[in-house]
Amino acid sequence: MKLLETDPAERLIRLLEKERAALLEADFTVLAAIAPRKERLAERLAERAGGAPPPAEVAARLHEAARRNAALLEAAEAGLRRAADRLGAANGAQPEVPGAGAAMPAPAPRMLGYMPDGSTRPAPARSGVTRRA
Repeated sequence: MKLLETDPAERLIRLLEKERAALLEADFTVLAAIAPRKERLAERLAERAGGAPPPAEVAARLHEAARRNAALLEAAEAGLRRAADRLGAANGAQPEVPGAGAAMPAPAPRMLGYMPDGSTRPAPARSGVTRRA
């Protein structure tokens, strides 16, 4: 067997590359499937050779792939948060920001509707009833 097929560090690098592709495609199904595999490979890597670190070149590749994916994850989270805020603002609701102690943004202004004479007024609040075709 080749080293590439059995070495947990190399397998983790390949998995991080798949994770990067899924992040770029916003494929959350693939991301959810990758998470436990990534965790298992990280555990195997830690157990390998009594916890000895991988060679410097492999460690550098692992670090760079993990750093790059972390930046993509942060960007995806920020984008999802902004989208949720905009949807909340469009519906006249106070946006919810997950996270303990997260600062809440100022309430979004209500949507305005236009009258026949061109003046504006607040759009009516949505009722709890959803009509479906």
